[in-house]
Amino acid sequence: MTPEPDYQQQLRTAENAARRQQEAESRRRSASCGVWAAGLIGVPLLAFVAFFIWAQVDPAPPNPQVEFVVNCESRVKTALKAPSTAKISNAFQDGIHTTASGYSWTGAVDAQNSFGAQIRTSFWCHGPAQAPIIEFAQ
Repeated sequence: MTPEPDYQQQLRTAENAARRQQEAESRRRSASCGVWAAGLIGVPLLAFVAFFIWAQVDPAPPNPQVEFVVNCESRVKTALKAPSTAKISNAFQDGIHTTASGYSWTGAVDAQNSFGAQIRTSFWCHGPAQAPIIEFAQ
């Protein structure tokens, strides 16, 4: 009768060892999934943060000609009766010239007058990029 309890004890020991091995394998798989999840979330997050740090550290230098054109177009529209209808000629196709006081651009604007008629008007924009002067042709 002694062999029977010994056999049951060996069976329990083997079952416990198998259970421990399954638990260890399960923990390894869980840890592996955690590493993958951290990688899938962490790598894009790190790239996103690095991009914004790089963008703030090395901003593109402002282009004074673009600033000149933007300020000229703004001043032209401010002088119109119906600025929402304005179609201003392309400064870079018309030609921007460098002068002693800054820049010069002769362009045209199509816009509605106070009667609603579409009219083309020539203008001359000149001066520094930050504060150009607008003169309309008569």
